[in-house]
Amino acid sequence: MNSYTAFKIVKSVHLHFTSMGYSMIKYGTNSSTIANMYAKTTPNKRYRYEWLADKLTTPQNVLYASIACVFADISPQFDDKELVMDAYLKFKGRREAIGHTLLDDAKKHEFLNSDFTFDQIFVKFVGGFYSPEYVILLDEKENRLQSMYEDKNFAWAHSNILKLIKYKDFFNSKKYLHILEQ
Repeated sequence: MNSYTAFKIVKSVHLHFTSMGYSMIKYGTNSSTIANMYAKTTPNKRYRYEWLADKLTTPQNVLYASIACVFADISPQFDDKELVMDAYLKFKGRREAIGHTLLDDAKKHEFLNSDFTFDQIFVKFVGGFYSPEYVILLDEKENRLQSMYEDKNFAWAHSNILKLIKYKDFFNSKKYLHILEQ
C-alpha cells in the first residue's frame, strides 16, 4: 500500500461521515476531487499518509483507523500518531469482539432500565456509555435516527447522529438482531 491509497481512504471516509449526500460505498475512493487534492498536497503533508500506509499496511486497516478517528473526533492527518493508533486499536478490538460488545451493551441496558427510550439511549451513547453499533442495532427496530437528524430539537447532536447514520454502511446490524431478542 502507498501514501496515495491511504490518502484516498482517509479523505473518502471524511467526506462520507460529514456529508449526507456523499457515500463512500456508492462512489468509492477514486474521484477526480480526491486526486486533485492529493496533487496539491505538499510532500511535508504527505508524510502522514506514508506513515499510515507503512504502519497499517492494508486498505482495510486504514479504513478502520479512519472510521475510528471519526468516532474519536480526531484527525488522522493532524492529530498525534499515538491518538490515531489508540483509536484504531480500540475500534478494531470492538469490531473483532462485536458480539460480546453488543451483549454487554444489552445487559447494561437491561440492568439500568429497559424502559429507556431510544432518545435516552442515544444521549447515553453521546456520553460514551453505549457503543455506536448498539445504537445502530436498536435503530433497526426503532428507525429513529433519520427523524432525529431532521428534528431541530436534536441540532446539538447533529454530527453524532450523522456519524451513526453513515456508519450503518459499514456495520451489518441485521446479523446481530437476535441479541435484542434475548
